[in-house]
Amino acid sequence: MPPARPALAARDYSAGERRECARMLRDLERGVRERNAALLGRAATRSALLNESRLPKPELPDLLRITRETGGVGVQIAHSGTVCAVVLDAARPRAAQRAREARAALDAMGLPRTIDQVWSGA
Repeated sequence: MPPARPALAARDYSAGERRECARMLRDLERGVRERNAALLGRAATRSALLNESRLPKPELPDLLRITRETGGVGVQIAHSGTVCAVVLDAARPRAAQRAREARAALDAMGLPRTIDQVWSGA
């Protein structure tokens, strides 16, 4: 992944992008409040896609594919572009198996691993 870039100020985003950020934040807050992994995953994916025009990540299409193939609910990518994750819903059947499949696919891409775990929802 490319080196980190300085954060953008709100003025560096278009009015439409700022509105989308506000919608993502509402979905994120609701997802946390309701413990809704699907909302969290969708917000994270939208954030990753929004940032793609500023810091493209050539791995993103593969991450989205892996997410679909393993039953993930979204992708999380640090806006610095140095950290990524497949977001899975631990409450769904076979969550641990899905996590292992996603991890294997990410490993096959050659992405360096920092940490991985399955959230128990506790």
